[in-house]
Amino acid sequence: MNTHVTARPDAGVERSPIVAYLLLSLTMLFLATNHVIGRGIHQEIPPIGLSFWRWFVGALVLAPFVLRKPGVLSRVFGDHAGVLLLLGSMLVGSTTLILVALNSTTAINI
Repeated sequence: MNTHVTARPDAGVERSPIVAYLLLSLTMLFLATNHVIGRGIHQEIPPIGLSFWRWFVGALVLAPFVLRKPGVLSRVFGDHAGVLLLLGSMLVGSTTLILVALNSTTAINI
């Protein structure tokens, strides 16, 4: 039996529900912005290219945070590689399909 208890880094910190509501609202704003931008520039950039650049820039932004502890993350990614690849491909694929669909309809219909 493991009796070792580790303290959370934020133990004792009171969290406000306003922060949670703000973060949820920002998430919805960013998701909706993807549709509006995708429809707005669908004639200048093809949907596959837009999807590639969207995920490439996102990976560049997250890279410093992910590469901070490579030993721990490589073990986690190695243990769950199949699930992570499946979820990642579904997320990228669904975003690409939405951007393709925006070529033939308005952003409000998506």
